[in-house]
Amino acid sequence: MAYKYDTIFLSSDVFSLSVHPTKPLYAAGLLGGRLEVYTWDDGSKAGGKPKEVIVDHDEKYAMQWGTRRYRQSCRAVAFSADGEYIFSAGVNSLLKLADANTGQVVSKAYVPSLKDLTAEYPSVIAPLSSAHLLVGTDSRRIHLYDVRENSLTRPAQTWKKVHDDYISSITPLPSAGGGLARQFVSTGASTLAYIDFRKPGKAVISSEDQDDEQLCSAYVSGLSARAGRGGEKILVGNSSGFAALWNRDEWEDHQDRINFSKSSGESVDAIAALPDTFRYRNSEFGKFVAAGSADGRIRIAKLGSNRIVETLRHSLATQEVGATPASTGLLTNDEGVGGGVTELGIDCEGNLVSAGGCTIKVWYWDENAPDARHPGKKGKRSPNETDTDTDLQDDGSSDNEQQSHKKKRRKKRKGGTGKAKSAGPQKIASFHGLD
Repeated sequence: MAYKYDTIFLSSDVFSLSVHPTKPLYAAGLLGGRLEVYTWDDGSKAGGKPKEVIVDHDEKYAMQWGTRRYRQSCRAVAFSADGEYIFSAGVNSLLKLADANTGQVVSKAYVPSLKDLTAEYPSVIAPLSSAHLLVGTDSRRIHLYDVRENSLTRPAQTWKKVHDDYISSITPLPSAGGGLARQFVSTGASTLAYIDFRKPGKAVISSEDQDDEQLCSAYVSGLSARAGRGGEKILVGNSSGFAALWNRDEWEDHQDRINFSKSSGESVDAIAALPDTFRYRNSEFGKFVAAGSADGRIRIAKLGSNRIVETLRHSLATQEVGATPASTGLLTNDEGVGGGVTELGIDCEGNLVSAGGCTIKVWYWDENAPDARHPGKKGKRSPNETDTDTDLQDDGSSDNEQQSHKKKRRKKRKGGTGKAKSAGPQKIASFHGLD
C-alpha cells in the first residue's frame, strides 16, 4: 500500500494552481503567460465510474483548453466557488473572468493603480464566496470585488497597507451559519491579518511580528479538544520551515507549530489541509496537513501529535539532480527534477495535487502498489486550445518580475504574548449582500 502519482507536464514553470471544486479540472497559471486547464479520466480511481469530461482516447489526461492569457506571467488563477468560472490575473494588472469549460473571457477589469499611477501587481486571488472575490497585491493592498453578476467592475472595498510587504496568501473563514463568508485572514511580511468587513471600526487586526516571513495559509476545522483549544485553526507556513497553528479568533500570536523542513533549511511554500478521506499506511485516524518545500518534498503531518507521518517526493532538489536518483523513483530527464513544491491543492476526489517547476502531480492511494513510483505520460493539446488572447498589448512589465517574490530568511520565532494591533478604522463600502 502506497501513494502513487500521475504527472501533467506543463509548457513552462507554474506560477499558480487552482483545482475545480466538483470536476477533475486542474488550472495552471504559468510563468510564460499561459493559462492551461487539464482534465483527468482514470476510472480505476473512481470505482470504474467515468468522469463528466472528455479526454483524448487512452491518454491519462488532456488539455481541456489553453491560451496565452498574458504577455508575461499569469500570476494568479482561481476557480469560482461554484466552479462555473475561472479568474486570472497578470502582471499588467488585468483581472479576467472566463468560462471554466471553454476559457472564453466574459468580463475583465483593471486592478486600480496607485496614486502615482504605478500599476498594481496582483499576487494572489481567492474567491471569498459565490458573491465576492478577493485580490491581494504586491503593494500590500487587498481588493474586494462583487461578482454576483458574473462581471468585473471597480472594487467594492479596498484595504491598504495590510502588511509590510506583498500579500502572500488569503484564506477565507467559513461562516458559522453556512452562509456567505465575510471574514478572512491574509499573510504578508512577518504578520498575519484578520479582516471582517462587517465591522468598520475594526476592519483589520494584525498579529504580533512573527520574526519569520509568512508565506502561505490554510484553514482546518473539526479538530478534537486534544488538538488544542477550539475546533478551528489556521495553519501558516513560514520561511524557517515551520507551520504555525493559530486558533480562530485568537490573532495575537500562534499557539503551536509543526516542524516541516527546518532541518533542510527550506521554507514552507505551500500548505493544504487534507480531507477526512485521507489514507495513511498505518491506518491512523485524525486530521492531517500537507506542506510543500523547495527541496521537492511534500511532508504530511498529523495534527495533535504534530509529527510527520509521510513524505512524498514531487521532484529532486536542484542540488540532487547530479546524484543517483534510483532510490527516489525519479529520473534525471523528468521535467519535474529541480523544481520545488510551490502549490498544493485538493481535487474533487480528495486527492492531493502538487505543483512545482513544469509539472503537476496528482497523488492517489493504491493498496496494491509497493511504492509511489508512477510517472505519467505527456498529454495532448485540445482542439479548443488557442495560442494567444486578446489583451496582450496591455502588458508592459519587467522580464524580471518573477523575482519580486524572492524569500528572505528570518530568525526562528519562539512564540510570545501580547495584544493584536489594529490597522485603524477602514471605510467600508455599503452594497447589497454584505450585511
